[in-house]
Amino acid sequence: MAVLTSARLGGYNVAATWNPAQVPTGGDDPYIQATHTVTLDEHGFGGALSLDGTLRLLGPGWLTLVGGLTVGGGSGEFNGGTDGTLELRPSGNFILNASGAFSVPYLRANGGKVYLQDVTTIGKLAIFRRTDLRKLFAGTLVLTGRGVMIGGTATGIDASGGNPLHAYGTVDGGDNSNVVFHLRRRARAIRRTDRRIA
Repeated sequence: MAVLTSARLGGYNVAATWNPAQVPTGGDDPYIQATHTVTLDEHGFGGALSLDGTLRLLGPGWLTLVGGLTVGGGSGEFNGGTDGTLELRPSGNFILNASGAFSVPYLRANGGKVYLQDVTTIGKLAIFRRTDLRKLFAGTLVLTGRGVMIGGTATGIDASGGNPLHAYGTVDGGDNSNVVFHLRRRARAIRRTDRRIA
């Protein structure tokens, strides 16, 4: 495991972009400095990613993180482009602290508990396995695309306590899943048994 600091502008999967010079793996914690823009147009991996600079997903770029994501409130930016995917695959807790600019067309949560800090804007949320998506402090999840797809059983979404989940699109509870939304003090439970996103 290593902390990798961006040494220049460049590709995420290019060793020379980082100090020490190596391509990040799921056991490494990449840090992108404020003056640097790093791009990813293929599948990349990381442990806990910190951004004071910019990470931009190009085309179908896909980033899998296992440890956490922090987007700094100054010049930090996570830009998913038009077709990028951010996959969260934690074994325990995953904190997504996007006080800077954050947007991604597709967010996949695959196991563990995902805690949101500040506003997180995505197009489509896909949840697989036994995943809990939870609020932390003032977290808000805004969905602007086709909405939410829940796969598997016993998957929970909790956006209660004044931290709403705004869904503009389709909500699909998947097979035998329970989805509970608390939207601005008004709670409702939605149960879907065998419905697919159109």
